[in-house]
Amino acid sequence: MGAAFASVKVKTLKKPWLAVSMAELAIAMLCLPILFLPAWTDWIWPAIGPDALSGWVGGFVKLIISVIVIVPPTFCMGLVLPFIANGLLRGECELSKQGIWLYAINTLGGVVGLLLVAGIALQTLGAGNSMIMALSFNLIVAGLAYFIHRNSTLAEIKETVTNSSEATSNNQWFRLALLLAFFSGFGVLALEILSLEMLLLFIPVSYHTPAAMLFTVILLLAVSSMIVPLLNQMSRYSLYFIFMIMIITGVVIVTMPKLFDVLTQEMQTGATQSPQQFLGQLILFSLLALGPSFLFAGFVFPMIFSWYGKVAHDIHAKKWGLLLAINGFGGLLGAEIAYRVLLPNMGVYYGICSIGLFYLVMVLVLQFRKNANSDLVEKSIPVIAMVVAFVLIFVWVKPLSLDKTSYGFVVIDRQHGRDGNVSVVEHADIGRGILMSNHYMLGSNSVKYDQERQTHIPLLLHSQPKDVGFIALATGISSGGALLHPVVESIESVELSGLVVRAADLYFQEDNHGITQHEKARIVVEDGRTYFAACQNRYDVIVGDLFVPWGMGEARLYSVEHFQAIKDALKKGGIFCQWLAMYQLTPEQFKSIAKTFQSVFGNVVLFRNTFTNAEPALGLVGFKESSFDWDVVAKRCKDALEQNLILDPTMRHLKGVQMLSLGHLEDLQNDSGISINTLNNMFVELNASQVRMVDDFESKYMYRDAWVNYLVDRWNTQLNGKYSPSHQQMMGLGIQFSEWDRAIKYRHPKAALLQQACIGNMPKEIMSDMQADWAQWPFSKRIK
Repeated sequence: MGAAFASVKVKTLKKPWLAVSMAELAIAMLCLPILFLPAWTDWIWPAIGPDALSGWVGGFVKLIISVIVIVPPTFCMGLVLPFIANGLLRGECELSKQGIWLYAINTLGGVVGLLLVAGIALQTLGAGNSMIMALSFNLIVAGLAYFIHRNSTLAEIKETVTNSSEATSNNQWFRLALLLAFFSGFGVLALEILSLEMLLLFIPVSYHTPAAMLFTVILLLAVSSMIVPLLNQMSRYSLYFIFMIMIITGVVIVTMPKLFDVLTQEMQTGATQSPQQFLGQLILFSLLALGPSFLFAGFVFPMIFSWYGKVAHDIHAKKWGLLLAINGFGGLLGAEIAYRVLLPNMGVYYGICSIGLFYLVMVLVLQFRKNANSDLVEKSIPVIAMVVAFVLIFVWVKPLSLDKTSYGFVVIDRQHGRDGNVSVVEHADIGRGILMSNHYMLGSNSVKYDQERQTHIPLLLHSQPKDVGFIALATGISSGGALLHPVVESIESVELSGLVVRAADLYFQEDNHGITQHEKARIVVEDGRTYFAACQNRYDVIVGDLFVPWGMGEARLYSVEHFQAIKDALKKGGIFCQWLAMYQLTPEQFKSIAKTFQSVFGNVVLFRNTFTNAEPALGLVGFKESSFDWDVVAKRCKDALEQNLILDPTMRHLKGVQMLSLGHLEDLQNDSGISINTLNNMFVELNASQVRMVDDFESKYMYRDAWVNYLVDRWNTQLNGKYSPSHQQMMGLGIQFSEWDRAIKYRHPKAALLQQACIGNMPKEIMSDMQADWAQWPFSKRIK
């Protein structure tokens, strides 16, 4: 839009450098609402309400907010390059020569900016300060442009006089140039989206993979632009040469999946000694895997506008803005088509191949449009190229697999979409589960009872949990556990991915108690942070699932803003339990989340979902205008025992729940060394992604030995002597079970003594519960 407006404005523009200065200044000012977005939009979601948010009203409001915060600054961004061109391309300077270098240098500036932000600023300054730094660059450019305005004398642009036949011809060339610009933008952006999804299937680390992808694409577009002047000398601005480049581009794109597959097997793209080294390794991999396709695709657009500037005598780029605008519009449409059509219906590999075929089809169409009587040989080249492309697809692409077969997964269903690659898999050790983007298991039925405890525990802490909310659905096993509590009247599970909801509905009905179809339950496909921010005094209990701390945007669900929204969504006396995957968190990250949670809820109680140490989950439990009461737990456990729907021995008895309790969280608020996680600083996501990229990252996480050491240290410093004798005995017994699990793993001689102590100290009421399903006990195979 901005570029299109600029192309009209430059016809009468007398002070282009002043216009550049004003545009850059406007960008800095208009981006300020984005910087403070959470602060001025928080009131909107409660005003709309959750029901309207999940319907067309919510979608419309989100669209309006996006338009308000994005369109004004990006409109001004679109003004800058055409205005600079108007200031530079005067006198002897021409679009087909100096204009290409202007485009290339502008693109190269994007590379430097991206590397500065992704590689340095975000890690050292955080998200908010990084944006302030970027806005300061806009102000610097505005100042420089104003300085040039005050100290430069512009050469006069001479108007070229054309007769009517030349004008008609020029208009025809312009229409063809617009069409080519549109196709170029469409192809590049669609290819970029599909390539990113392909990379995320193998290297999904926070923002680093998208950053490496963008760096690769922008760098190659800049390099392509720099090579175009040499190609112009070879082709003498030939349209036929552009068509040949498009044909080569199409064939090269078809080879991308095969090249990518080979490189993923040959190159080791894993943890390194530093985040910067990892990012460099990822960029190198992207350049090798994606480079050939984007290099050739990047030739097309600069060759189009240089060709047009020559044949249409638009040497001073009067209509360059329109070419930029239509190229951008084509890119927008290409991205949407990739997300909405190609990914869901073709998948990543075939979607990429379809973009290659698109280039070849466009050449064929444009050749007939240009000259229906063109040479037969000229027409046959794209046809031959299409045959070659289909052969390559059949021979190279068809046999390729997206599965990580080395893990032993058997894929029984796979769906692609905007929210990634969602596979339902089976494995001899984990049973059936949902695998997200080839890397993260959202849950499996082998740990069904550990997941159900994540629901049972918070529901047993509340006297009357009638209305329950869940942040994330995954397999539905956790939220399905709420159906075993007759007191529960309504269940809302908010899941971001519609593909995950589909998988839970089709493949986990037996494990999740039919939660996706149950009359008490409602599944909402929506962003959890936004949805619960729209709720006010709605729930008795809210349960937060396990979220990947280094996943893109997931750590927002550990932010102080989100925790405050959750507290507002609770009724008086309500309870929020946020579960943390300790096998994915370092002590520093855990303390940050815990301090953030505590800053909102004050008194915080800790529970865990199992006695084993391989994949422990720790629950932070907070209360709204109430406090923890073991008498409530005792009554609720008695109800569970009488109703006999919950068969887990630990959840049917007060002492079983006490064995999983870890007391109250110590006061962390005065510890200045612990960072509070906010939407502005993104501390958890940035820190977690840094750790994930470094060698031996698993040794830093709080599981296995580190988890047992944490439990023992907590017992010695925080728990022992601070609770009632009965409660203290049960907490100690629970920790002893974890020590026994570790001793078994290492075949330690102490294992036999620990086994005797654990079984001997088991409460009689639990051991004598013959109606319980002892297969649900974490140590069912060791306790007879």
